[in-house]
Amino acid sequence: MSTIEEAAVSLVKADAAVGALAGDDIFPKRMPPGQTTDCIVYQVISAPELRVAEYVRPRIQFSCWGTTYAKAVALANAVRACFFDQHLTVLGVHLRCWVDNIMDGEDDEATGRYSRIVDVRFVYRNPT
Repeated sequence: MSTIEEAAVSLVKADAAVGALAGDDIFPKRMPPGQTTDCIVYQVISAPELRVAEYVRPRIQFSCWGTTYAKAVALANAVRACFFDQHLTVLGVHLRCWVDNIMDGEDDEATGRYSRIVDVRFVYRNPT
């Protein structure tokens, strides 16, 4: 993997629980028009430039969309489990993952879809 974003999305796509709920329906930034099945939309919230001491702490947000609130919550819980107490290696740099926050998103009243958001933080020591 060449970026944290690619590694994180690969981890989610490879997870059996997520696959059972959303399949391969994982999209960057926005849901495609006409999407009717449960899905995940992800975006980078903070880039690696955010530094605390010698550590870098980028964050990726996963919006889990379900046709019912229960499905959105189940999908968010599956995404959370992907990152709970996990470690990734990207370009030889070891990253510690943790779930920063889980919250309800803004539902889409026009389509009757529900949203639950999972914020994931990655921490690593700046290799430079």
